Amino acid sequence: MSPKTWAQKPSPESSCRGTRKQRTIPATLSGTGKNVTITDDYWYSEDLKVYLVLKHNDPRTGEQVVGILDLDRKEPDAAVFRIPQEYKVVDETPVEQQAKRRALTGFGEQQTYP
Repeated sequence: MSPKTWAQKPSPESSCRGTRKQRTIPATLSGTGKNVTITDDYWYSEDLKVYLVLKHNDPRTGEQVVGILDLDRKEPDAAVFRIPQEYKVVDETPVEQQAKRRALTGFGEQQTYP
């Protein structure tokens, strides 16, 4: 199995580098009595550092495709990252361990953040 790299495939949001890997399962091992060629295609975006499309094709099981369908590169709404008003930090450490930590360090009391 040797990978084959394709030329750049432009997309509206990003350019990608495509790689295809093929391997052939011999007829004696394929379970079909015929040679079976399995193909995997990978489309990688260097600027996003992510695979945008992964495609696996095995004639015995069919084709599976995983990809990013809706790529939005705009800055997300800051509200998505705001800590909710009712949020509080709760220490779920067992009580015995909390007491030991307080005795050793003076830290460990429950704190809430506005």
